[in-house]
Amino acid sequence: MTGYSSAHTRMTTTRLLCCSSLLALTLAASAHANPQGGQVVRGSAGISESGKTMTIHQHSDKAVIDWNSFNIELDEHTRFEQPSAGSAILNRVRGDQASQILGRLSANGKVVLVNPNGVHFGPNATVDVNSLIATTSDIDNDAFMADGSLRFTESGKPGAKVVNEGMITAAEAGLVGLVAPQVENHGIIQARLGKVEMASGDRFTLDLYGDGLVEIGISDEAAEQLIRNTGSISAEGGTIAITAAAARELVDSLIQIEGELKAPTITEHDDGRITIAGKDADIAVSGELDTSGEHGGGTIEIGGGKQGQGPLPWADDTTITETASLKANATHDGDGGEVIVWAKDRTEFAGTIEAKGAGSGKGGFAETSGKDTLKVTNTASVDTGGGTWLLDP
Repeated sequence: MTGYSSAHTRMTTTRLLCCSSLLALTLAASAHANPQGGQVVRGSAGISESGKTMTIHQHSDKAVIDWNSFNIELDEHTRFEQPSAGSAILNRVRGDQASQILGRLSANGKVVLVNPNGVHFGPNATVDVNSLIATTSDIDNDAFMADGSLRFTESGKPGAKVVNEGMITAAEAGLVGLVAPQVENHGIIQARLGKVEMASGDRFTLDLYGDGLVEIGISDEAAEQLIRNTGSISAEGGTIAITAAAARELVDSLIQIEGELKAPTITEHDDGRITIAGKDADIAVSGELDTSGEHGGGTIEIGGGKQGQGPLPWADDTTITETASLKANATHDGDGGEVIVWAKDRTEFAGTIEAKGAGSGKGGFAETSGKDTLKVTNTASVDTGGGTWLLDP
């Protein structure tokens, strides 16, 4: 964990030997608890502290604060009071430590945390905001303050990560975005009627007020691309998007999905959607993906769109393991949804797909396709309830 805090180097050898790496991280962060050295460089805001609580009072609709460090200790609370749910604040770390969010972070508006060294939400962290973007990439101050989409064009340090082990909750129709060359979720992320995005890249365009992540790229400085989920992500009636930027020739792009992704369809007009895609990426899914709903199933797309059509980039290889479960069922009365598994080179399917209708509804659609090679093992199971299962080739 070298590089997360200079406090690490001041620990005695005995102390280091008796501590796990995660505990060492926690102790390091406590030396610099709550955000330190804040300077408002755009917009209008004030900073106050009372005991273990820091409050940022944002007065303008947008604001930018530069911090020496942005950490929150286990028993501490950093809170943002913003003019409205649509207000946004950029928090940029100028120091050389990754951010350790171990306590509570709350806001009634949109919070962007930029730390080129990395961001870590610990196992006991609780984040309750309208929307959250945590990234290792930076944006120009004037670009952030302007209207329209936000372009993050400055890469963080090679090897910097954004990792969540805690609980992150967005408000209804809010956005949670974790963006870095390496992104991991081992905790819980929730965004009812909203959008959760995990993206591997270091240059991206973001629409905070609508479409979320609209474009992502990777620079030559990136040493590795990885997205890994072992936790739980939920977006009722919303979208979960796992996206890797187009990989360079000498950089492997890996997407590993364990745990669970759930975007249940909650009304006829709020279809759940899960997409997992990356140009030339290797995708492995061994967890549970579910967009089922009472009145109809939603959509699951892995490795590409239906028959390779649409805007999703094609994965090189897509593997759905024996333990994987992909469901897009209607559970009360409605049509089954769509489940697409696709790859440019090779698809291996060994798991379970369900896209069943219910009541007067029709069966759904399932596709397992590899443009060059398709392998369906004897553990595979597909049930569309009288709908269609397409295999290609």
